[in-house]
Order: sequence, then structure tokens, then C-alpha cells
Amino acid sequence: MVDRRLLIVIAVALVVVGIVATSALFIVDQTEQALVLQFGQPRRVIREPGLWVKRPFLEDVRPYDNRLLDFEPPPEEVIVSDQKRLVVDTYTRYRITDPLLFYQTANSEVAVRARLSAMVNGSLRRVLGNVASMSSMSASAAPTCPKRTARRFMLAWCRNASNRRLSFAARVRRRRRRSGPMPTANAP
Repeated sequence: MVDRRLLIVIAVALVVVGIVATSALFIVDQTEQALVLQFGQPRRVIREPGLWVKRPFLEDVRPYDNRLLDFEPPPEEVIVSDQKRLVVDTYTRYRITDPLLFYQTANSEVAVRARLSAMVNGSLRRVLGNVASMSSMSASAAPTCPKRTARRFMLAWCRNASNRRLSFAARVRRRRRRSGPMPTANAP
């Protein structure tokens, strides 16, 4: 009878040790970084992949992706300065470089996506609202232009323009003076 009770105690002890051990160990993947929190307060940032130890039941681990992340809000309708309406499709790429700062400012990816959506929408309206006319997206070119081609064209246009550090309206005026109207989205 004593042997049977001893076996039950040992089995229960092994189960308890197993539960504690599994709650104390965690894995950080090579595509992740982690923030260890104790009662909601940040304790340490782990940037290296591998098997790590935390205090069981006291500390919590929040993994964050360290790859380039995409955010694509729904297409927005923007009114340019000559009261024409454009439907603009945008996307944003971002990376979480500092998990601690990310946790302190945004706390979650949902909050970041909401902030990004507001920032991209505001920038888009500010930039395109100053344009008098966009001949690159005229009514005759837009229906024949596939979505991807138009997106590539606009990205290339904005990327080249941002390298020159000119405002969008100044680039349009400068290009019109030099070569007439802007090229269409179907141009190479």
C-alpha cells in the first residue's frame, strides 16, 4: 500500500515538474524576435533565435515578426484639385526593428495597421489633392490599364520623385514644362 501511494506521489510530482518545465521554456524562431513581459512590464528583448527560459507563470512572451511586413488598405477614392475622382490602391511595407518601442507605442499589430491606414490616407489625399490634373490616369487610359501596371507606374513615379526631393505638384509642373503632359500608365 505504501509503494502504491509513493508511485502516485512520484507520478503527480513528475506531471507538475513537466507542466512547470513546459511553461518555463519557449522558442524564438529565426524569423521572430520576442519581448518578455512580467505582469505587463517589459523585462527583456530577445533578438536571437533558439530555446529560451522564462519564469513560469510570472513572465509572458510576445513574439514579433522581424521580416518585412505588408499592409494593404482598401482602395481609396481621392478628389484631385480639379474635382476629378481617382480610385487609388496603396500598400505599405514596414518592419518592427525595436520590439520594446513597438510595444510601448502601439502594443499590437492591429493598432499599427490603424495608424498606418490613417497616415497613408492622409498623405495620399495631401499629395494628390494638390495635383491639378493627372494625365497619367486620364479617363481613356485608366480602364485599359491593369491594376498592377498602374500600381507599378505610380510606385516608380513616386520613388523617382522622392529621390529628387520635390513636392508632387512641383514635379508635375516641371515635367509638363519640359516634355508636355506626363506619360500614360501604359508607357514603358
